[in-house]
Amino acid sequence: MVSMNPYRVLRPASLRALFCFLYILWGGGFILYAQELSPEEAADIQNELKIMRKDPVILRDLKDRAQLWDATQAQKAQDLDSLKNYFDSLADSLVWTNNREDSLKPEYYALLNETRNARLNIVFRIQIGIYRQHPLDRYRSAGPAFFIDRSPQGFKRYMIGFFRNYWEARNFDKWIKRWGAKSYVVGYRDNIRARLLTQLVDFE
Repeated sequence: MVSMNPYRVLRPASLRALFCFLYILWGGGFILYAQELSPEEAADIQNELKIMRKDPVILRDLKDRAQLWDATQAQKAQDLDSLKNYFDSLADSLVWTNNREDSLKPEYYALLNETRNARLNIVFRIQIGIYRQHPLDRYRSAGPAFFIDRSPQGFKRYMIGFFRNYWEARNFDKWIKRWGAKSYVVGYRDNIRARLLTQLVDFE
């Protein structure tokens, strides 16, 4: 008796016979479409069916392969669903990020404007007098709230306050003027006195 190799490659007609046999044997799992076969193809199918009936190893192997194929397709479908959900979440996150960016723009520009003077090292002070000498000299090291510098003519200019915001400095200047002070607001950038406040403040 000639030994048959159960794993030999089947011809196309043999594969059709296999599908028909598996459908009949296990009661479903394949959708068959009616088609007319040539006498040669029909004979090949009959021969393959005879071989499979004689050797159940082939049937078990084909059944295992069919189950593996089904499991593989199911896993691929599951992976595709997971990818779709992942990309959907990315799209939703992108929309949220864009909306959040638009909502933060006013806050961002307001913060830039608010911190502009600090970033540019702009300071406003209240000048309360200019003298060659004054008893206030003893407070020279009192801190940033008290400041003395020299004019080009050699006079000492006495200033109080340390403001990043011009309008806060102006309000403070108005308050001390109530006490009779002859004061006014001056501005510095990088510790260099500005000739005009318009160089530091946009009054429009």
